[in-house]
Amino acid sequence: GEVADIVSVRQLPNAEDCSVGCSRSEVLVRLPGMPRIQANHSVTLTVLGADGSSQSIGFDAPYLVACDYDAFCGSSLVPDYVSATLFPSVECRQALCLTTESIATPHVPDGGVSPSLGPFTGGTVVEVEVNGLPAFSVFDVEAEITLEGAADGAAVELPSPEVLSLTQALGSSLTSAPGGSLVFLTPASPGSGPASFCVSTSVSRLVRREACFEYWYMP
Repeated sequence: GEVADIVSVRQLPNAEDCSVGCSRSEVLVRLPGMPRIQANHSVTLTVLGADGSSQSIGFDAPYLVACDYDAFCGSSLVPDYVSATLFPSVECRQALCLTTESIATPHVPDGGVSPSLGPFTGGTVVEVEVNGLPAFSVFDVEAEITLEGAADGAAVELPSPEVLSLTQALGSSLTSAPGGSLVFLTPASPGSGPASFCVSTSVSRLVRREACFEYWYMP
């Protein structure tokens, strides 16, 4: 069978009317995903003693359909899919329905681009510090770059940069994502000059967030 994770173990106070075998413990268990829902699955908890002995207890755990937050939150609120995935629950929680205003807005701090320039032939690996980017996978991030200093003065949209990785700080959420790190590979440019680089993400059909910064293509 599958293996569950022991999240925590806590000793509880003895019951007042207890006289024998009064020691009680609370064990918080994170159960694994199972292929069948709307069914009970047998769980066995084995306790190992200091002397090498073991004792097992069993119970049935009902697997039910988790809350459908897309339906529960409706058309005007944004489901907090990050929290809903980390802490799935059968019961729907209103706190996981976010207003559009509460979704984090990204920005790149001064000095947050390294390196901030590279050859116009492209292929430079650039790391960008992005605070408040409500995305948690490179597949959720879109990147665009436009050369602003072309020879004829017209802006030139370049091929989309390749997003290599996205790292978010522990505890980041859709409403707060400080200290994120985005790494991308620059495309080739037809010439040198300043370029506007923008990264964006769509949290839902209601919310799209974007942050832009300057990058220089050198001869």
